[in-house]
Amino acid sequence: MKRQSKSAATSSGTHPKSTSSSQISTSVGESTTPIPPHEGTSTATPEVQGTQGSQATELEDDGSVESILEVLKQKESSDIWNHFERDMVLHKRILNFCVIPSHKGEAIAKLLEDCLLEWGIEKILTVTVNNASSNDVALKELSRRIGDWGVLNALLHKGKNLQMRCVTHILNLIVNDGLSVMKIFIGAIQNAVRYVRSSSQRLDFFKEYVERVKLKCKGLVILDVPTRWNSTFLMLERALKFQKTFDRMVEEDEGNFWAWLQGEKGEKPKEGPPASVDWQYGEQFVDFLRPFYEITLKVCCSNSPTVHSTFGDILFIYGLLQEQKNPCLSEIASPMQDKFLKYWGSFDKLNHYLFIAIVLDPRHKLEKVVDYFEILDDGDMNENVEANKKTVKDLLYDLYKVYEEEGRESGVGEVVGSQVSSEGIPSSSKGLTELEKRLKENEQRRRAMKAGIVNNDVDRYLRDPIEGDGEGFDLLNWWRVNGVCKYPILARIARDVLAIPVSTIASESSFSTSGRIIDPYRSSLSPRMVETLICTQNWLRSENVYLHHTPTIEEMELCEEAEREMLKMPCGAAMGSSRSGMLPPKSKTSSFQA
Repeated sequence: MKRQSKSAATSSGTHPKSTSSSQISTSVGESTTPIPPHEGTSTATPEVQGTQGSQATELEDDGSVESILEVLKQKESSDIWNHFERDMVLHKRILNFCVIPSHKGEAIAKLLEDCLLEWGIEKILTVTVNNASSNDVALKELSRRIGDWGVLNALLHKGKNLQMRCVTHILNLIVNDGLSVMKIFIGAIQNAVRYVRSSSQRLDFFKEYVERVKLKCKGLVILDVPTRWNSTFLMLERALKFQKTFDRMVEEDEGNFWAWLQGEKGEKPKEGPPASVDWQYGEQFVDFLRPFYEITLKVCCSNSPTVHSTFGDILFIYGLLQEQKNPCLSEIASPMQDKFLKYWGSFDKLNHYLFIAIVLDPRHKLEKVVDYFEILDDGDMNENVEANKKTVKDLLYDLYKVYEEEGRESGVGEVVGSQVSSEGIPSSSKGLTELEKRLKENEQRRRAMKAGIVNNDVDRYLRDPIEGDGEGFDLLNWWRVNGVCKYPILARIARDVLAIPVSTIASESSFSTSGRIIDPYRSSLSPRMVETLICTQNWLRSENVYLHHTPTIEEMELCEEAEREMLKMPCGAAMGSSRSGMLPPKSKTSSFQA
């Protein structure tokens, strides 16, 4: 089995309040054919592709694999595809949604292993988790369990880079440290919003004030949630649009508002009403928090690769915190910077696949990685920069060796135009220790570089010119096109690395399904039934649910033969044949794998 073009992402309670139901959800993010599929590659979820047009057809799609294959073939042969291009979106699916007997790492590891075994996933690149200590234990235990499977290269580098820490979870921790200081300055605005949303009557009065000041703004003010920093950002952003309305409310509803701020006897008075200085602070905080909010949306809600740009986003956050000149914002940024350094303060604290992803972006390659290291080391080209660069480059070479061996065993991904033997290590190297082999390979590589000989995909890719950074650059399509014959082995690495999710599933997005929440009235459902409902809904509501497969020559011949046979029949007979299963048998289309 080939390495999966996906990475498992698990969420086991990002926020304490969201874990009370003791559930764990597991999903797979995979790229939709960024590289042409290779024979022997198996997938844990169906590859799907939508159609932007439709064609009238005599065949009826009865939901079977055979009919779907035939319908897709006829749709793709339509003349309309001469004028349209398919939009190839990433796909994310929830694979498991199950009860956790406990939050101990060993229990989580067992559930993850059960999920992998159930779906037939034998090779894992990364697992994305939040920063709970139980998850650290879980991944160590999972590494041990996978090591017992006896599958070659089930974990690369003994699982050293298996753990991908959730970017959004760390951002949440960083911003929350700043909010603890920021709340001192935004308390008046928060209380004004709470007053408006505390009853339907007050909300109606607020709507009247909106009309009086002739404010044209869709929506109304929203409350923030203590466990969600982004809700505080959205609350401030929306409240700023209604500043004139709040000022009018303070003037005309002064008695009721002041009474609410004073509270009952014995209660501590609430801060407010908001003054002009409060609104000024609010504007500064919104501008300050916006980059954090946008990066969170990018890595959580995007259906395009994000791992290659994640470190650039992290570095941008670092600069934003370090270079803050505003006295008020500097006070907020200080604790945030401390939290940043705790999780992202050095090269060794980051998953090194993040840097491999940067190198695999043809607009950046190794030069951008060096630039990033120089910035982190205050612009000095010192030994740390060179050491980190060598670590990244060696890791890429190691990945290349693994994928080259796998390709040689299966007979796919042979290097086209390479000037070295497909044998890999020369016969004179056989019988040597791993250390001696590595030293010999390094020596051969240095000689080849001096002689101007390109040995493999990595050398060829790094030597080729960097691509222009155009607005419409499609990273997956670039690898799909150039991976056919130019960098075949490196393209397989890109297929897997660029599909790594850098954020876990938001637990609430699984429990809350467009207003339908698993509440006490639905808690009588069995865990298996809940999993069935959650997964089925996630699969059906996702865009483009057609199974997509690039058919082989044999499959195309079978389809054409079936089509010719049906064209010889009367129309009614052909329709009847398709309903009665006269299309090619399932055994002939076994490459549809789920």
